[in-house]
Amino acid sequence: RAIPNQPASQRELSLIVDAPVLWSSVESLVRTSAGPHLELIRFFDLYRGRPIPAGKKSLHFGLTYRATDRTLTHEEVDQSQKAVISVCKEKLNAELRGE
Repeated sequence: RAIPNQPASQRELSLIVDAPVLWSSVESLVRTSAGPHLELIRFFDLYRGRPIPAGKKSLHFGLTYRATDRTLTHEEVDQSQKAVISVCKEKLNAELRGE
């Protein structure tokens, strides 16, 4: 693959989900909802314990967005992030950690 000539936008999310939810389920939802500019998803951390409620866990991951033909605007990346959060809330009953 060629070296990209457009800058990437990096974002991170921490979601609180039910303990049985698999990372693969979250990753799949993110890939289908983030839009065409999602380049990479990186899992960073799983956390259980205070202040996360019993029966829940926190998943922390990074997202890289990039267009091949131009620089993405903050608004475009924000829209993708909002779509990811909305779908995760709807399908997985996820909550943003720190909200």
